[in-house]
Amino acid sequence: MTLAVWLGRYLWVNFCGIYRLDDLELILLDKLDVPASLDVSDGPVRELQVASAVFRNGGHSPLMRSLITEAAEPPDVLMTWPTTALEAGGILAVDPARVEVPLIDQPISARVVRWATKMAGYDRVILHLHPDDVAAALAVRLAKQVKPSLFVGFMNHADHAFSAAIGVADKVFEISAYGWALRAQRQSEQRSTFVGIPIAPPLQRPDGGGQGGYAFTGGTAFKYKPFRGHSLPVVLMELLRRDQSIRLKIIGPDSRDYWWWPLRMRGGQRVQMMKAVPRDEYLKLLNDCAYYIDSYPWPGGTAFPEALMRGGLVAAIQGGSSGYSYADVLRSHSAEDFLDVCIKLAAKDDAALRLQAEVRQRCIAFHAPSAVRARMEQGMDPLHIEWPPQEMLARQQIPAAELDWMDNGRSITPSLKKLTLNRAMRAVLLRLHARHFGRLRHSSLKLGFDLYLKKVKV
Repeated sequence: MTLAVWLGRYLWVNFCGIYRLDDLELILLDKLDVPASLDVSDGPVRELQVASAVFRNGGHSPLMRSLITEAAEPPDVLMTWPTTALEAGGILAVDPARVEVPLIDQPISARVVRWATKMAGYDRVILHLHPDDVAAALAVRLAKQVKPSLFVGFMNHADHAFSAAIGVADKVFEISAYGWALRAQRQSEQRSTFVGIPIAPPLQRPDGGGQGGYAFTGGTAFKYKPFRGHSLPVVLMELLRRDQSIRLKIIGPDSRDYWWWPLRMRGGQRVQMMKAVPRDEYLKLLNDCAYYIDSYPWPGGTAFPEALMRGGLVAAIQGGSSGYSYADVLRSHSAEDFLDVCIKLAAKDDAALRLQAEVRQRCIAFHAPSAVRARMEQGMDPLHIEWPPQEMLARQQIPAAELDWMDNGRSITPSLKKLTLNRAMRAVLLRLHARHFGRLRHSSLKLGFDLYLKKVKV
């Protein structure tokens, strides 16, 4: 189980074209010490939402919360990673009494049996699992063995990566056109249906850009790292040259991110960079900016449509992946088109503003939590398959994450924290990795350092 969890993490960060390993889950389930039968009793609630973890920041937990709050009857919640019912209930807007959390001192077999017994007491289980949550995947498989009629829906949060449990799902609920385009690689073409991402930020002001006189962009630092010659800092440098009145405020860059250095030096006082700011300050910057620029070459997920749906103006370049929202129709196909859009938005061009308003209304309607929940309900029908809007499909590029991984030229070794590997297991892991990638490769050396010199416990 420990090695399987490590492998899940390994495939999570190495986009090598492996998206599911059903055989591994079946082998592990066969090895687990489980009783011949489970004492299952149906409860009054029909639906169980299962999550590895929930967070106060980011877009994944709000997705789960929206599906819960839009349900006709409140579902129960099962958490599979350490947390408290009070914290999980607060994040998901659920009564803590409806939330079950794991007993940390239970051995893995007992934990899997406990979860499987609980899952089998419902009509349907909706999974929000991290790619390396192998224990939860085994519990779902055991529950399906006990109760074949149990409906299992897999919400594909990690649309670009390997995921445990995806092979046991009756339906895979796709949230992006990127994940939709990977159905063949996941072997889920007949089981995938599109639901989209629920987004419901309130309008903070009338439609149109703020009066701050600056363009604003913010996101995780790696999403701005140049890829195959595509670089946002280079384009922003040209934007400053063409529009002498605009200033830039940028959240996310790390001081070691060399791709930002030329813009820092040449932009002078017209460029302000911040590593991170509190949520309230972020929203103020968003509300006051002339227009919001999405991260590039990797998009920011929900940040782009949220900026538009809050009443702001947005601009972006078609990057390495897309299809995360209806707002993607506003992405420019080239840097030149993007610069033209930015100039028009700053000048309040009538045609540009009308297009933004039109897409904003479509975005609000498509991503309304009630609409997403309705598509999920329809998708539970075995014969129903919902396709993404054609506008989202037309812009999809596949498989950008795999191309980026191949360009990287080496495998990435994930963290070994919170895993327990004895010396023999460490040796096996290092030997297998070195055999495939070479003993002197960076990833092999790092793995050996972590396993032996630092004596990491996983």
